[in-house]
Amino acid sequence: MKRNIGVPIVLVITLIFMASIVISDGTLSKVGVVSQNLSLIDAYVTPNVQVIGNDVQLYINATDYEFLWADITLPNSSIVKVTLVNDAFTNYTTLLLGQHNITFWAQNLLTNQTQNLTDYFIVVNNSLVFNAFLINNTYTGENSTLDIKYAGSVVKSKQSDVGNFTNITAPDYVYDLLFQKYDNSLYAELKDINISKQNNRTIGFDKITNTSWLDSSFPEVTEPLGLYAVTDQVSDNITNRTGFSLSSMDITLSYATLAYSNEDYLDLYFCNDWNFSERDCAGNFVSIGSNATLYKNTDQIVISLTEYGALIVSQEEEPVIPPGGGGGRGGGGPITAPVVPPEENIDIKITVDAPNSIDYSEILLPFTVTIENTGTIELTGINYAVTIPEPWDFDFSFNIDSLGPGEMFTTELDARNNLCSTNINAETIRSLVGANSKLTAAVTSLEGADDSTDHDIFMNPEDFIVISAPVNSADANMLVCIIYDNINKPAKPQAEIEFQTSYEGSDGIIDYFKFELETDEMFISTKNYPLINLPRDRTFDLSGKLYLAGDLLSPAYIEDTAGSKANLEI
Repeated sequence: MKRNIGVPIVLVITLIFMASIVISDGTLSKVGVVSQNLSLIDAYVTPNVQVIGNDVQLYINATDYEFLWADITLPNSSIVKVTLVNDAFTNYTTLLLGQHNITFWAQNLLTNQTQNLTDYFIVVNNSLVFNAFLINNTYTGENSTLDIKYAGSVVKSKQSDVGNFTNITAPDYVYDLLFQKYDNSLYAELKDINISKQNNRTIGFDKITNTSWLDSSFPEVTEPLGLYAVTDQVSDNITNRTGFSLSSMDITLSYATLAYSNEDYLDLYFCNDWNFSERDCAGNFVSIGSNATLYKNTDQIVISLTEYGALIVSQEEEPVIPPGGGGGRGGGGPITAPVVPPEENIDIKITVDAPNSIDYSEILLPFTVTIENTGTIELTGINYAVTIPEPWDFDFSFNIDSLGPGEMFTTELDARNNLCSTNINAETIRSLVGANSKLTAAVTSLEGADDSTDHDIFMNPEDFIVISAPVNSADANMLVCIIYDNINKPAKPQAEIEFQTSYEGSDGIIDYFKFELETDEMFISTKNYPLINLPRDRTFDLSGKLYLAGDLLSPAYIEDTAGSKANLEI
């Protein structure tokens, strides 16, 4: 997927329960609204060649769609519509011979968007049992692999310890045959092989790494490192084998284990008159490196040939340039390494760094959000928002003007703990907090960019009571919030908590709490008390006592500071 440089992108990151991303012309979506940016990610048919009466499978993968289907244009030009299931295969039974063209459709009526991808398959009349063989220069079978391919996809594959690829049932058609040998260091892909006309054929492979023998036998090669041969000279007096007729073939060979000194100056030599059994070239090896391609990342050389023969990888000398003048070099030229331009793609990585454990009595939850452009083009007009559901009171959005490839933007944020707010229902809080709560940031609809990060934040909570007592001077009310979490503690039936206030040495009970605690439960309660009869110009102290079946377990004394915490040792 690609995006042109400068197109505005809007990211909306919703923490914990949802992630919403909207890409538009700069407007910011409301958090929690699912993106409606239709994206047809992938669609194809398999196999591409099938015998009539058998099924092919149609696959599609899309996001933000309402309808998915495929239009199959039959060889008689009529069209069959097949309803598809997302990220799944749907069977279609073949009824006519010939080529079937497919258009895969994804549609979103809400945003008036439609996208499509195309593919095709061929229906043939019969299948056949295909056999092929691979031998070395002693006419002995070799451990090797055969892939029967059509349109770049593998139709059938078989591995044999002795090079016998027999009893392969495949639709009767024209394929590419890919033979692999020597731990995949030599590949030969024969093009356009009609398997019914070239059934029971044999191919010969050879490999020589004895460089001293090569050097003395073929002096026209600068510095031979290794020899590879692919041939149709496969007949002997016993088996009377027949080789594959060749129109063209792609040869891939590995130089990873060859003793080269400078891969920038490797050359490739070819002999088209190779004696397979004698390991000898009746003519001369000729440099063909200028026609080959060197892939440094895989240590492979690839070349297309129209005739069988032998190939030698050679180490050429690096040219010496004399002072004040130009220089030359002997032998052939170095094999060309392809220049692969970077693909223009958009990819964004979202990272959230949050604490692994939270003290419910703390007012603020600190965390950081990092957005990194891991794609290859500059992104502009990035807007995103962060929202955390209750009990954290947080809603924040901001803009990033531009973010180049490899650049990142990091911001530090604080979410306010609203756990003891009188507007929050205690039952709701029980479901929101606990050992399984998560803080999540995700990008889910950014033209294929997909990143999601989960962080466990409410882990390993302790037993505690929080008494939050901010005094409102206008109406003289005091809010008391009690939180008790006994995760991983034994069940405690009939636990009781008592609270008192005191000022100027006088004690007065404000309220009496009695509740039962079960294992792995959290108790949360908030109370709002009028202080109309208490002096407002005094400092109040709160005391909490925990009883079990009438016995005092632990007292705790705290000041009337909002968010204070009293630990009760049990």
